Formats: sequence, C-alpha cells, structure tokens
Amino acid sequence: MKKMMLVMIAAVMAVGFSAFTPEKKVKTDYYYLDGATWVTVTSVCPSGTVKQCEMYINGANRLIYTQQSTSFPYNRN
Repeated sequence: MKKMMLVMIAAVMAVGFSAFTPEKKVKTDYYYLDGATWVTVTSVCPSGTVKQCEMYINGANRLIYTQQSTSFPYNRN
C-alpha cells in the first residue's frame, strides 16, 4: 500500500512540475543579401501593411528574408 501511495504522489508531483516549467522561446533569425553573402539580422520591421520588409542597413535599403533564399521574403503582418 505504501508503494502505491508513493507512486501516486510521484506521478502527481511529476505532472505538477512539468506544468509549471517555462516555455522555451524559439529564436528566429532573419536574413538579408549583402552582395553574394547572407547576413543575419535579429530585429525585424514593425507590423503594418502586407509588404515585404525592407530595412536601411549599412547605407542601403535591404530586403529581409526568413530563410537564406530569395524565395522566402519576410512579409509584415
């Protein structure tokens, strides 16, 4: 009987501890094409119209992408 109670208490504690673990935030990187190389950018354009994000970086307007390919533009929400 004692073993059964210990198992039940352990199960309740396991569920309780797992319910309160903080959610891990997924870090998302964004990219722009600088000549022939892809450069990582951590900040993105603010929300607004549904238009591809363009940021002023290193003296030029750069289009922002979600992956290192021009097939994946970052569109504002």
